[in-house]
Amino acid sequence: MDQYAGNSVSSITAQVILKNENNPEKIKAAVNRVIAEASTLRTIIIKKNDEYFQYFSDYVYEEVQVYSFDTIGERRLYPAAGEVLDTAH
Repeated sequence: MDQYAGNSVSSITAQVILKNENNPEKIKAAVNRVIAEASTLRTIIIKKNDEYFQYFSDYVYEEVQVYSFDTIGERRLYPAAGEVLDTAH
């Protein structure tokens, strides 16, 4: 029924670099608060019998990946979605 389920069209990725913030639980809580309050981030579009329907899924806690790096060199080992891994530096 949902032809895009599990594909990148149904996923939103982001990379945020925070300097001097080393509290992963606080970051996860902030991201989940945005997801909970912004229904547009929980929009589902399905096609049924040649018609499209849109609805907002209920908020479900998302386990957010948080990485901490001491140097930019360490950061380069983890490319963001769509980013090309730069091993030359």
